Amino acid sequence: MAITVKERIKRHEGKRNRPYKDSEGILTVGYGRNLEAVPFTDHELDVMFDTDFERAELAARSFPQYMLLSPVRRGVLVEMCFQMGYGGVKKFRRFLDAIDRSKWNSAADEMLDSKWAEQTPGRAKELARIFKDG
Repeated sequence: MAITVKERIKRHEGKRNRPYKDSEGILTVGYGRNLEAVPFTDHELDVMFDTDFERAELAARSFPQYMLLSPVRRGVLVEMCFQMGYGGVKKFRRFLDAIDRSKWNSAADEMLDSKWAEQTPGRAKELARIFKDG
């Protein structure tokens, strides 16, 4: 049985899960997708977002504090994991300690007393307010 054109292209292009520079120095990913010339469709962006959201939700659930939170506060933790990853949120030790003690105002204050809040002040203020109100 002959291979399909798609299979042949995949074999020739090779698959890369991370962006790389091709032989012409063009940023490429997947099966030869030229990231500099071919924009993503809305559907592709939505698929990537859904995948990233699922990763963030799994990361948030891996914190023991997750079960101590209301659904609204869980959402804040998920969003923090989406933006900073598990490793980034794990560095918020005083924030996590405040959650362990059900000190919601202190946890929100710890969110604002961070480099993250300096880098994305609008988002941090909104999420801290949401976390505080629970």
